[in-house]
Amino acid sequence: MYQPKHFQTDRPELVARLMREHGFATLVSFPDGQATADAVPLLYEGDGTGGKLVGHVAFANPLRKSIRAGERALAIFNGPHCYVSPTLYVTGDQVPTWNYAVVHAHGNFRAIDDEARAESVLRELSDKYESPRPNPWRFEIPDWGRGKLLARIAVFEIAIERIDAKFKLSQNRDPADRESVLRAFNASADPSERDVARWMES
Repeated sequence: MYQPKHFQTDRPELVARLMREHGFATLVSFPDGQATADAVPLLYEGDGTGGKLVGHVAFANPLRKSIRAGERALAIFNGPHCYVSPTLYVTGDQVPTWNYAVVHAHGNFRAIDDEARAESVLRELSDKYESPRPNPWRFEIPDWGRGKLLARIAVFEIAIERIDAKFKLSQNRDPADRESVLRAFNASADPSERDVARWMES
């Protein structure tokens, strides 16, 4: 990842937060040396400096072979992003750009074969996304259906070896320009712009 100094971070809590808030990641694997990508909801367990990712895919997904072989993996967490118009700046001679936050997590797959651990991953994922709902659905597998369900998926974890994070949020701009962008995004009707503003203020 290209990381100019302006957009690097020394705050691992922001890295962890982004991976948790934007957990629907692009998971890149490299079977036979060819990059392939899958969209997969992932759980992050860590403090922003390392840790692990856990998730699952359908058993029929060819990614299962990479998981079983313990191959390399790259999880890309795309956070909030939006276009920045030159009209938002107060200084002249500006050009359009894009504000965004992204985290890349590198590691190796490890298959989870233990049924109890596999089931806990499914429960943790459903709990995470059901908990904000007014009447959350509870994940329960009847004994007679446990083996059948788990046979249809491949559960895995990725031990993270390296994290690259980039928070491009107008830090390289004149303070007056950055404040002008922030005001505009906070007042915007576009939820993406308001989300970027929230991260600019973090």
